[in-house]
Amino acid sequence: MLPGATAFDLFALSLVVGFIAALFGWAGGVGGRLSYSFRVERVERTLEQLLNRSKGQAGQAKTAETRALQGSRMAEAEALAAKLRTSNVRSVPNRDLTEGEMLRIATERGLVGGEK
Repeated sequence: MLPGATAFDLFALSLVVGFIAALFGWAGGVGGRLSYSFRVERVERTLEQLLNRSKGQAGQAKTAETRALQGSRMAEAEALAAKLRTSNVRSVPNRDLTEGEMLRIATERGLVGGEK
């Protein structure tokens, strides 16, 4: 086969062999790297999901705690408002009170056990 081969046949054979070698080299080289990167990306994606899930759970716990605290503060404010509505409180003038006036008002309301 080789003694009767022409230069064109040898050129065609070298092209075919080179093409096959390049194809197998690409499949083993780049193809192997692609499959490795695909595997790494899957692991990274899984880790990111786990991290995001844990962050989400921590955020939900903090949000629930904040809502509970806010709810208790609102309940306390509503209780104080109801107590204020039911008490017989006269309005305090919009000026600075003297110490004697404050003591008299506190005594009238029963906040201080003073003498009348």
